[in-house]
Amino acid sequence: MDWALRYSPHVGYAPADRLLFRDLAGSDRAAHVRFAAREGMAGILYPWAVDGPAAERRAVKEALQETGLECSLIVSTPLAAVMEPVWVADGGGAQAKLLGYVTDALRVAKDLGSTNLAVLIRSDGRTAAAVQRRRAIDRLRAAADLAAAEDVVLAVEPMIVLPDMLLRNFADGVELVRAAAHPAIKLIFDTGHVTQMGDPLLSTYVSAYDDVSLLQLADMPGRVEVGGGQIDFVPLLAHAIRRGYGGLVDLEHDWSQPGAAGERRGIEQLATIDARARQSAWRTPSASENGEHDGIDKRG
Repeated sequence: MDWALRYSPHVGYAPADRLLFRDLAGSDRAAHVRFAAREGMAGILYPWAVDGPAAERRAVKEALQETGLECSLIVSTPLAAVMEPVWVADGGGAQAKLLGYVTDALRVAKDLGSTNLAVLIRSDGRTAAAVQRRRAIDRLRAAADLAAAEDVVLAVEPMIVLPDMLLRNFADGVELVRAAAHPAIKLIFDTGHVTQMGDPLLSTYVSAYDDVSLLQLADMPGRVEVGGGQIDFVPLLAHAIRRGYGGLVDLEHDWSQPGAAGERRGIEQLATIDARARQSAWRTPSASENGEHDGIDKRG
């Protein structure tokens, strides 16, 4: 397909073993790379690559090299460590542990060609928020120095879907990243998380565009395929096109109707919305497309 943006379907995020096109492409991650290539997509999202068996990572790497696709972000810690408050915990041991995780993730990222490490910051549940933010900034800067040396960006992802997360809305993420003031520290803009946090979708993206390194799509409610929920994606994607966004656009969702037919319909819906966004991007934007509505289509 002739896509306006560079889409990358996930190969397991939650749960980690449930791949996006599990009926059309099967349960093999390397096969998903080749399937995405046949659909004209630009990459795959392999968030838990650090946890993956070495043989699986080699197969994915070979498929990426064969197809010319890219690997989107991987998470900066193992899956089991996501619920640890390593970004904010007190003591030098916590920082050393965190930087060990980041070093391991950077090795995997460089092997797969990924240029973003996702950062999920969990609160310790007891220390004052201002103190935790200062610790997080210090740790982010230390980790970003390591990442920058490998031409990798730390991409902070605000969310509330997990308990006790430090950043409770997207503005908290913007404030933290700007306070860190490091060129290798940016944000992930995930439409599902932003909507769930109650932030106005389009205006938030417009105002934070320069702080965002990666765009991720999930329709709401339910984190389903683009076009399967209530979000109007056209203005958001049109803004990305208009601004010349050249990064990957991750498809990090599940299906409103699982099965091969639902997956195929999801690809077709995405193609329709992508085409509408391309058309919208090159006409004079309306007030709403400049960020004056919340990006939610109240149809039905």
